[in-house]
Amino acid sequence: MPVAEARVRTNGFQRPLHVLQLSSWVVVLGIDLPVFAIIGIPLIESVALQVFSSLCHGITVVVLVLAAIQATKCDPADPHVRPQDHGVQVNKEEDESLPFCPQCDSAVFARSKHCRACNKCVREFDHHCMWVNNCVGAQNYRAFATCIGMVAVMTLNILLISMYQLVEYFVNELEFESRWQGHFLFDGAAKEVALVLLIFLTFINLPFFFLDMQLVILHMFLSWQNVTTYEYIMNKRNTAMENENNYDGSKPGGSGEAKMRTLPRCIDWILCDRRRRKRKTKEEDGKKAAAESEPEPTTASGPEAPEAAEDASPSPPKEEPAALPSPVAAAAGQSPVAAANADNVCWATEGSDGTSPPSGSADDRRNPPALYGTSA
Repeated sequence: MPVAEARVRTNGFQRPLHVLQLSSWVVVLGIDLPVFAIIGIPLIESVALQVFSSLCHGITVVVLVLAAIQATKCDPADPHVRPQDHGVQVNKEEDESLPFCPQCDSAVFARSKHCRACNKCVREFDHHCMWVNNCVGAQNYRAFATCIGMVAVMTLNILLISMYQLVEYFVNELEFESRWQGHFLFDGAAKEVALVLLIFLTFINLPFFFLDMQLVILHMFLSWQNVTTYEYIMNKRNTAMENENNYDGSKPGGSGEAKMRTLPRCIDWILCDRRRRKRKTKEEDGKKAAAESEPEPTTASGPEAPEAAEDASPSPPKEEPAALPSPVAAAAGQSPVAAANADNVCWATEGSDGTSPPSGSADDRRNPPALYGTSA
């Protein structure tokens, strides 16, 4: 059955807005932009450095806002889902060779992935970003990459100027105080006010800079490897599971070892640790539910013994309904069993490069990670 159109999120501005999305607006537009422009830049002693820092800050903020708007308002859905919105002429013959999404009731590209948060298939699905409240795919990946790049430049500029002013405060206290007393807004205020504001700017932007630089390095690596964030997570997880299954005490390591290039854990922890914790929680919940649903053993004794024995008698087996073939498998002339397996295709790779999609559980395929919530 096709997904109801009213339930499908078309862009990141559609309500409800995410709390991380709103917090990013507050931090950039409500704190970093005005506080740094009012406090940080006017206290710079060198006029040339003032001009350079002002231009750098102004350009990065403008580009960041425009890129964020583009990444948020974009609809990165697979063009087969709503071809009329993307101006795509659907070729029925080509669609027969593509995977079929039962949620969208449509054939989709092989690298497309159904996002549970947006309730639609996204072409070249990378991840669902809570900072822009939207999926990141083929159509808005460049805008997203521009966002994280501009955030790195903006926070680095603020950090360097703020730390420079803090050094001036303690090393050249008299010169700093004279500049502060001549401030157009804080004329006559104690210089400790400037100290508090500069420390505030430093502590706000320092964690943002290091977290964002992890994302910048990560996505530079992913672009070099020509894989998406989702593909990287699934490939790394499957490789780890292969290594664990193939591990032998006499022969450490397995056939899955060194199958793909990965980043050090200090960089990709922001992706893999979140997924590992989520999967561990699901496994624990499943074991707990199975333990609770397991019936308690009944001891047959006395007059209740015949009833217990009667209840324990085996019931005739129920016939399982035959698996219905998927449209893709039916067109290829596959058997019903193979056709049923075709519905569980992992839409994680696409194109003519001959790479095969990474395997994964049905939950991983139909419930993609909502990443970078603690980051792009």
